[in-house]
Amino acid sequence: MRLRSTLIAATLALGLGAFLYFYEIRGGKRREEAEEFAKKLFHFEEVDVQKITLVRNDTTRIVLEKGKDGLWHIAEPVETDADQDAVGRLLDTMKDASCERVVADSASDLGKFG
Repeated sequence: MRLRSTLIAATLALGLGAFLYFYEIRGGKRREEAEEFAKKLFHFEEVDVQKITLVRNDTTRIVLEKGKDGLWHIAEPVETDADQDAVGRLLDTMKDASCERVVADSASDLGKFG
């Protein structure tokens, strides 16, 4: 009887240990990665970006295009070479941008916001 209860207790302990390992340790990393992915505003790889259009007040447009040489060029409002470091920082900033919280899903009652 003692051997049987010891084996049952050992099996339960191993099962609990396996559960904790796979759910908490390995699964915890996956959940953290999924949570971080969900917070990201943009999901892209920098090498895949070929064109960036920045619009301000529906009047001012700046269009950046990656040329065949792999370098960025300003296409609008004037055609010229772009600062490669500045475009790289812009892409890094966009890629790292995340949503901390949502204030309101709809703005039907604007009085709440002043």
